Amino acid sequence: MTNKVELYSPEQVLAKCELLELFARDEAISQAVKANGKSLGSIAAHELNTVEEDRFTKFATYLFPEADEDRMRLLAASIVYIVIFDDAWEMVAGNELKEVRDGFLDRLQGRACQGPESDLQALITSTVDGFHEKYAQAGDGGQEVIDRLVDFCRHVPPAQQFDTLGDYLTYRRIDAGVPYILACVKFSISSNVEIESPQLEKFLRLISDHVSLVNDLASYEKEKRAYDQGRTYHLINTVEVVQRLFSLPTENPATALAYVMQLQVEVEVEQEVARMRDNNSLTTEEWQFVDAVLTMTAGNVFYSVVSSRYGGESTRILE
Repeated sequence: MTNKVELYSPEQVLAKCELLELFARDEAISQAVKANGKSLGSIAAHELNTVEEDRFTKFATYLFPEADEDRMRLLAASIVYIVIFDDAWEMVAGNELKEVRDGFLDRLQGRACQGPESDLQALITSTVDGFHEKYAQAGDGGQEVIDRLVDFCRHVPPAQQFDTLGDYLTYRRIDAGVPYILACVKFSISSNVEIESPQLEKFLRLISDHVSLVNDLASYEKEKRAYDQGRTYHLINTVEVVQRLFSLPTENPATALAYVMQLQVEVEVEQEVARMRDNNSLTTEEWQFVDAVLTMTAGNVFYSVVSSRYGGESTRILE
């Protein structure tokens, strides 16, 4: 019988939000302030005051429903890290944020940290150990999740405006965390599939575009409002790019065009799946991964549509 990692149960991570509570009360985290004036601790505190169904910890259950309880626990924790440290690269001054961010990356990469550990630091280390143990048990996706999480935390905003939609979507793939999400899908089903396989390249590029478009359409109003109010330095969104490139007078036609792009990508995804099926070009394990990726894509649409995180209280599904 394989020993399980001693971490927090799914109930603690998803319902009691023990991890969020550790972030909210950690002194170093509370002193690390982003460019928009918010501390990392305040992000966690705000999330604790959000209705449980709309917390970003719930995201994992929609995207990776095939994960067992242990893997879901780890994936939910990694999403907390993604959201807490998102945009930390925007900070232009303040050593506190840099020290916290660099210390977090050191722990993800297994580099020894001097001095006693806080409860939060111990939990981050335990999360990394959990991914490594699952890697040893079945599937090789655990290390990929950690590696892609590190890549996401290190990505920087674009140096200039995008000249084409293609350039934008290439950048948005990283900015939306698609490589990390795909690694999570692989980990969730205990797979050894090669994500970079040429056989999957076109399919996964289309999926990347779809995730980016869906998220951009769902979050545009919220992001535009934050940008106009000076609460963020960058407006990175398909609607903005379409409006600027086509010199459209308002955001409404740009939003409509972006939605048409999403629908076209869905057509192309269906065509690519049919092509792969007709050519009999995938292994059984690759087909399992394709199925899980399609499930993730559907879950992303569902969460983006019904979560009040994007659409406000009017989008909430009432019981």
